[in-house]
Amino acid sequence: MQGALWLVGVSPGGMNATGESDMNNYYDRVQSLQENVLRPAIDWMDSIILKSSEYDLDNFEYVFLPLKQLTEEEQATIDASNATRDQTYLDADVINKMDVMAQLAEKGTYVSIDDNRVEEEKNSLELDPKG
Repeated sequence: MQGALWLVGVSPGGMNATGESDMNNYYDRVQSLQENVLRPAIDWMDSIILKSSEYDLDNFEYVFLPLKQLTEEEQATIDASNATRDQTYLDADVINKMDVMAQLAEKGTYVSIDDNRVEEEKNSLELDPKG
């Protein structure tokens, strides 16, 4: 039983204890185990399996899905914060339009902004720097 206690952590006490911090601690612990224990073991196994097959190890990648899904409200708050940050940096000439587009493409924020679109915009800016 004691071996399983590291997985669940300690519950907060008090009148305002909602259990949310329990879940966040659990998710953080599982994510840490995925990255620090499982990933090295899977990488080692994959290297053996893929070397004996026709697959290119450099083009092979996997990701752990997030344990907690954001609500629409939480995601909207994050998106608004990111947009404000980006506009502030654009106004201060810290970043340019291409930096923002590349970030949006990487996160998949808009279907119409993908790596191809970023490359097209980059090429058009190189031809006409005034845009």
